[in-house]
Amino acid sequence: MSESRRLGDILVARGQLRPEQVEEALRAQRAAGDKARLGDIIVELGMADDIEVAQAIAIQTGLPYVDPVSEPIEAGLVWRFPREMAETHRAIPIARVYDGEGPPPRNAPVRVAMADPRDMAALGEFQFILGAPIRPEVAAPSRIDLAIARHYDLEPMARRLLEHVPARLKVPPATTRPVRELAGHRGLRSVSPDDEGGAFIQLLDFIFSQAIDRNVSDVHLSPTPTGLRVRYRIDGMLRDVLELPDWATAP
Repeated sequence: MSESRRLGDILVARGQLRPEQVEEALRAQRAAGDKARLGDIIVELGMADDIEVAQAIAIQTGLPYVDPVSEPIEAGLVWRFPREMAETHRAIPIARVYDGEGPPPRNAPVRVAMADPRDMAALGEFQFILGAPIRPEVAAPSRIDLAIARHYDLEPMARRLLEHVPARLKVPPATTRPVRELAGHRGLRSVSPDDEGGAFIQLLDFIFSQAIDRNVSDVHLSPTPTGLRVRYRIDGMLRDVLELPDWATAP
């Protein structure tokens, strides 16, 4: 990475800051201490938004700028990359880099969107967890946060589907029952022509299509005292991905 140009100079050259604003931000950075980053200070002071700062950092470091919200993201990579790590380091994997035919090998380099691509310790962690070389790209923190919410959260979509379930069906079971075996398009409860169970079918389709997209080896539906827990097995590890209400287990 090359950093021959200063961040403030780049923002001034791009017409996004005035020289006196850079001086003000530098004074605020010195007052905040050694760990304060100039880009964060500029955003906090409202001088530029984090997308403008990220684009300037990309120019400064010679790395690509990426918007992880609009960029197609390889779902299988996301689910090998723990959410806690993504949120702690403000980073999310994008895709493997591979120009050959067929699917990319597991150890193909991985593009990772990062708020701070100069964090060498984080790059080492990413390489260990993904088992492949990392190609960092610069992204705005706000866009990374949105991408994390979009690609890790099944809850919002599940809630939207469950909103279509009629109130008369939202009745908790009298006793705890095992979830019936799923076959074909039969959902978490029986669906008959007289039953408004379309939302359940859509929910099951959603759960299993998400599993396929994420290269999940198996899906576990486990009753709990308060409802139903959905878990995916990824790379041999079970991960909790969704909690459904207790009435979803009714036969």
